Amino acid sequence: MRAASHDSLPKTLAYLASKDSGESALQLEAVLHILEAGEQVMRGLRRNLAREGLTGEGFQVLAALADLPEEVPLSELIAIVDAPRPILSDTLTRLEYSSLIERRRGELDRRMIRLRLTPAGRKATANVCGLVQKSIRQILHGMNEDSVRGMMVRCEAITKEAKAIGL
Repeated sequence: MRAASHDSLPKTLAYLASKDSGESALQLEAVLHILEAGEQVMRGLRRNLAREGLTGEGFQVLAALADLPEEVPLSELIAIVDAPRPILSDTLTRLEYSSLIERRRGELDRRMIRLRLTPAGRKATANVCGLVQKSIRQILHGMNEDSVRGMMVRCEAITKEAKAIGL
């Protein structure tokens, strides 16, 4: 008899849920549904960003720069954006080639790099933020405010418990 394939964590959880019964199976299925929902939302958001010529990291950089003063040191952006330095460097280069950001060296210290959004970058950021917000509204259109708050409370409790046990 051939062993079942488990090429992803969700598939493995589905397999385990099918082998279990009762409360344990229900819990595995619940986690599976949370993971599937999260993956689907992230795939869709990445697809929407790609249509606008952005990666997730590119969007993160633009959103961070939009919230910061007019011009910021690269070191300040690095502290905010959650991306490995080589990926961030590549992202900044692509955003600069797309005329969405400008990089300039410090006048006194040429090693210091300062960044700012261009007018096109501000416009793109506003456009993409609007698209992301619209997507989220569409995803949750059938849920009232109490349902959304309840979902948030449950997800926060799951996150807290996962951290507490080292996951």
